[in-house]
Amino acid sequence: DCTILSASEVCVYGKEKIYGVFTVTPPHLMKKEDMKKIPSFDDLRVDTGYDKDELEKIVDIGDPVKYFTSGADMLCGVMAGAGFDDKSCAAALICAVADTAPSELAADVYITLSSREEVGGRGACCAAYEIKPDFAVVTDVNFATAPEIKPYESGRRGDGPMISLSAVTDRRLTTQIIDIAENNKIGVTKVVEASNTGTNATSLVLTEEGIPTAVISLPLAGMHTFSESIALKDAEALISLIEKIITDEGLAERWSGR
Repeated sequence: DCTILSASEVCVYGKEKIYGVFTVTPPHLMKKEDMKKIPSFDDLRVDTGYDKDELEKIVDIGDPVKYFTSGADMLCGVMAGAGFDDKSCAAALICAVADTAPSELAADVYITLSSREEVGGRGACCAAYEIKPDFAVVTDVNFATAPEIKPYESGRRGDGPMISLSAVTDRRLTTQIIDIAENNKIGVTKVVEASNTGTNATSLVLTEEGIPTAVISLPLAGMHTFSESIALKDAEALISLIEKIITDEGLAERWSGR
């Protein structure tokens, strides 16, 4: 999103790593009407300090550029960093399975860290055709409560994972997961996403004969920026909830073979 790039620090991965910073025309040199415009990619350059001839020996067209950022501990158990969408959920899933003994699993469990989620969910579809699951639980991030976001479309950081109520998700599966959370005193927030959850769920419910799907999310602020933030308490609650789901005999029996 080029609206967040101006003056951002980056690392250019050429033949060697190079520190750089995005630059734009200084406001002192801009026309008054241009100062109100959002910069486009055509307006942005990365300044590395090298001159052109030297830089071309190290960097080629197409070399990747990464935000130059590191994790930071904030107040009240909140952590900020880059890539929490969707790596935070992947980490929670891996922790939940790693902490669960195979003998405790109520059924076969697959973790799918699929690609292309932001551009059509094709990775999840491929995995679903291969696995043919009885049901799926999609984990993703969702909007943390902020002044510009409606309360019923967001969740407060620290109040636990968010569970989507949507035409896309399976009502019975979602209800069972809410019951599991409540029975185990795991705080969750119900969030209304009437027609689309913006996750792989939309793809999964249309795969083969349709896969019953529920969506559980982590409240995240600063989405799609290099300073996303989550509450570690929510991540821990998500791990606990996934552990309870994959060890719940009643849930497995209800959906086995559908």
